[in-house]
Parts: sequence; C-alpha cells; structure tokens
Amino acid sequence: MKHKLTRLAVLAAGLATPLALALPAAHAVTRACTTGDGGFCSGQVSKQAVPLELAVAVSIAQVTDGTKIVASTPALSGREDWDIRPATGSFRTFTFAPRGQPTNLCLTASSDVPGSQLNLRLCEPGSVGSSHQLWHPDNILGGGYVVWVNAADGMAMTVAGDTPGSPVQVRAVGAGTGGNKNFAPVPTAP
Repeated sequence: MKHKLTRLAVLAAGLATPLALALPAAHAVTRACTTGDGGFCSGQVSKQAVPLELAVAVSIAQVTDGTKIVASTPALSGREDWDIRPATGSFRTFTFAPRGQPTNLCLTASSDVPGSQLNLRLCEPGSVGSSHQLWHPDNILGGGYVVWVNAADGMAMTVAGDTPGSPVQVRAVGAGTGGNKNFAPVPTAP
C-alpha cells in the first residue's frame, strides 16, 4: 500500500509541475486584490520569453513617495497589485494597491528623458503633474497585450531587461512590438 501511495504522489507531482509552469501568471496578484477592489485591481505581465510583472522595488512596508518600479517574477505578492482605473478619455492611472487597498501613490514617469526609471509619486488627479501619471493602452500586437504610452512624453512603459529586478523605464514607442513593451492584465482586466 505504501508503494502505491508513493507512486501516486510522484504521478501527481509530475502532472502538477507542467501545469504550474504553463500558468505562471494565473495567480500573479493577491486574492485580496482581485476580490477587494471592485474589479479594478490586477497585475501587468510582460510578453517576454520569461514573463515579468510590474512591482515595487521594496517590501510593502518600505514603500514611500519615490519608490522605484521594477519587473518581478509573477507571484502572490502585494508588491505587484495595481488599481488601474479610467482617468480621462482612454487614459488610465495605476495606483499602487497592495492586497487590494489603493494607496495615494501612482505609477509615474517622473522624467521625460528616455531610459528614466518609473517610480511611485503622490497621485495628482487634475493637476499639472498628473499627465505623467496617465497611461494610454495602445493595442499593437493584440491578444490582450497593450503598450502603455505615457500622456506627458509619448514614451512607452518598458522593462529594461530579461531578469527579475530589471528597472521599468520609459522609452520611445518605436514599432512597439518588443515583448518588454507589451503587457497583459492578470488575472482581471483593468
């Protein structure tokens, strides 16, 4: 009997592993994010060969005005939870929302210089500085992926590398077909 249980456990592990690898982003945000924010909370995963997700660079307890944005391995982490809401026209704002609790910190292109790293800044709805916090979804590739273009500078949100911890920057849109410029919401649409 013990031998049969061991074989069943090995078989179950063998079946579960490919399934888990095939669906890395299925649970890339916390359950509280998807259930506690009225349907606006999600993550954003890149279309790179190894998908990376938008995240804050520090633990939730250390997040402040000015915290840098990086790309992270999709995980059940409040560091990857974003409240993405319509702002004006087709533009959206990304408010940091760990475990579905929106903060007053928004994803911001603080500089119009290509290669500048994105960070969190106090949300400024309706003010002069708010255009740096507005992002337009440009559907270049389709399949649920969009290029997020900043309203202030017309540059695209871009993962600057292929490994976890890579900075997220603004860069020229160009053709917009690189996987590091295309993002899809997980697990719900903004």
